[in-house]
Amino acid sequence: MSDDMSADRSQLKQLMQKRDALEQEISVVAGRLTGPGGGGISEPLVDSEGFPRTDIDVMSTRRDRSTLAMLHSDHKELTKEIEQGMLALHAKVKPTAGCKDTGDVPPGNLSARQPSQCLDDSPTHLAEDEGSQYQVFAEIDELAEGSPAAVDGIQLGDKFVKFGDVQGGSGGEMQRVAQVLQRNENLDVKVVVIRAGKTKALTVRPRRWNGRGLLGCHLKAAAA
Repeated sequence: MSDDMSADRSQLKQLMQKRDALEQEISVVAGRLTGPGGGGISEPLVDSEGFPRTDIDVMSTRRDRSTLAMLHSDHKELTKEIEQGMLALHAKVKPTAGCKDTGDVPPGNLSARQPSQCLDDSPTHLAEDEGSQYQVFAEIDELAEGSPAAVDGIQLGDKFVKFGDVQGGSGGEMQRVAQVLQRNENLDVKVVVIRAGKTKALTVRPRRWNGRGLLGCHLKAAAA
């Protein structure tokens, strides 16, 4: 391995660690806003008569919302920088056995792609989950056009093996996915799906829209 490739990988690792720290900070700020006494992510700060709400600290809510917006902006820029770095590094790595240029991995083995040999060029690379064996636990059987899920790249028939910190085979997946959605409104959630026999890593952001739910799709539990 050349020194410049080692340096590139080291820089990517630092960027991803920085992004992880940002995500933790986003979770803390969002938790304050959505927790007891919080003003919410996007709820009005005035009552029905136009006066500042007295049930919350309006100034603190405004400050947290401003902080959250800046953190999301930083996260977006950092993710873009990581994607560019991964693509540049991927171009330097020659394909080897068990590693294809497509950035796809056989669905039965997410660890087939070794970080020392190649990187997935999808927004969220699968090397972070190396060594884990995932099982399909849900499938998209309904997807509304223009919904957050559709906009973020989810397709009808996608089979989920990972949704945030919920992994297939861990038990109680459907209930835990609902909990992930509730606590991550307007926050990025990393997911891994199987589509047409290929494993894909995506990022979705549960959010309010003019339809039902925070994603606008229906997850059907996989047959046992």
